[in-house]
Amino acid sequence: MTQSATVVNVDGLRVAYGGTEVVHGVSFQLRRGSRLGVVGESGSGKSTIARAILGLLPSEGRVTDGRITLLGTDVVQRTDKEMNDLRGRVVSLVFQDPLTSLDPVKRIGKQIAEVIVQHDKKLPRPEVRKRCVTLLNEVGVNDAERRLEQYPHEISGGMRQRVLIAIAIANQPDVLIADEPTTALDVTTQAQVLDLLKTTADRHGMSVILVTHDLGVVAEFCDEVVVMKTGEIVETGTARQLFSAPREDYTRHLLDCIPRAGDRRPGPEFDYQVETEPVVRVTGLRKQYGRTTVLEDVDLAIHARETVGIVGESGAGKSTLARTIIRLETPSGGTVELAGADFGRARSKRLRELRRDIQMVFQDPFSSLDPHMQIQDIVAQPLIVHGLADRAAARTRAAAMLDGMGLGTEYLERVPRNLSGGQRQRVAIARALILGPALTVLDEPISALDVSVRAQVLDLLREEQLALGTAYLFIVHDLAVARYFCDRIAVLFEGRIVEYGTPEDLFENPVHPHTKRLLGAIPDPWRNN
Repeated sequence: MTQSATVVNVDGLRVAYGGTEVVHGVSFQLRRGSRLGVVGESGSGKSTIARAILGLLPSEGRVTDGRITLLGTDVVQRTDKEMNDLRGRVVSLVFQDPLTSLDPVKRIGKQIAEVIVQHDKKLPRPEVRKRCVTLLNEVGVNDAERRLEQYPHEISGGMRQRVLIAIAIANQPDVLIADEPTTALDVTTQAQVLDLLKTTADRHGMSVILVTHDLGVVAEFCDEVVVMKTGEIVETGTARQLFSAPREDYTRHLLDCIPRAGDRRPGPEFDYQVETEPVVRVTGLRKQYGRTTVLEDVDLAIHARETVGIVGESGAGKSTLARTIIRLETPSGGTVELAGADFGRARSKRLRELRRDIQMVFQDPFSSLDPHMQIQDIVAQPLIVHGLADRAAARTRAAAMLDGMGLGTEYLERVPRNLSGGQRQRVAIARALILGPALTVLDEPISALDVSVRAQVLDLLREEQLALGTAYLFIVHDLAVARYFCDRIAVLFEGRIVEYGTPEDLFENPVHPHTKRLLGAIPDPWRNN
């Protein structure tokens, strides 16, 4: 490969945080006009490499050996001032979370304008505004003039990600680095953002490095792939080679963890022929915020040991439905019955009793666990709060519960920050299930986890469900996961359930146009490979 055909060259790169080396002699090249996927699980070093290329390592991080060249220029030896000149003009970054990446107190137009002016200070203000409008139009943001005056919290997650892409391409860089740009997005918005990145890169002749843990996204987007594990490259090749004939056991392991069409979880299927009363019955549920209706006439019935999935795009009302069912939100109309009792109208002592029977596992285990408590005490706490055990007995039961989830005695005195993401989610599940609830609401419980950890957590949830008899309401944006794990799936669109049935019904014979659109947007690693 000639030097002119290479826009990024990483050669023997080693990076350390403090005295600990986290990237061990990594080498790869990005060809002009190509899209390279850097894929791996948490701790693999993929984001560290991206930040090293951009000169954005945290203060404790440093390149200890190796070279990184951008268009032939060694960036490791560049000063911060010199790197500031390269960033945005030669190389640019699209972050994972647009809500935290955008300044919440600055209008969108001002944030785009600042990036343009940084590299062209003499550009007249009217021309800057015109460029801002052009950029928003290019990335598919409607009503661009009005959007310039809005703040980030006033637009949807998908639109915020489009704004980040507009900022990244504002100065037409040669290289675009996208760090997990679709992780927090629903399946249709994810497909739209990937298509936007692809068409934008092609239009401007940009090369792209996509950093991700999602092999489905890699299959849809990338020409070439680098697979990383614990700071080292374990396999490289074209996307077609990787998915059709992976050479390394670790790559095969990652691929095996992805639910394929028709895959179903282990264990018996729910028997709908057996007449049982549902543990939860939702009838005509409605939720309004002012004049805005978020949920309208929602009906659901969930039985013991049954898993009902709720799927839909961002803004469909999925999380509002979950929060309203467990009374973190007050319904505007309709009823929620738990074991025959009106949960929505229960008060004081009766409400406290019913709350034991309905628990929730949140999306982000790190923010939902007390950072100062040992995990044994976190899991024991619900037993103590509800007066079901004294502290000693509660801790004993918590230890047994955690041991059943693969967290033995060596973990009991640890605090959440000393656990991995998957281990923290196991703690959150143990805390929810230790009361033996009739219903457990799972709000995107695996979306923040690596692909192999996702499979482990789903299998664990199924084992506990069979043992305890709890019903699951599973909020999820990944339809492949919904098909694998759920007994029935409800498709939520604009606050209404538009389709409801078994996974086989929905995937093989979808009726509603929105269901068909969701299914068509699912990334399939084997479709084109």
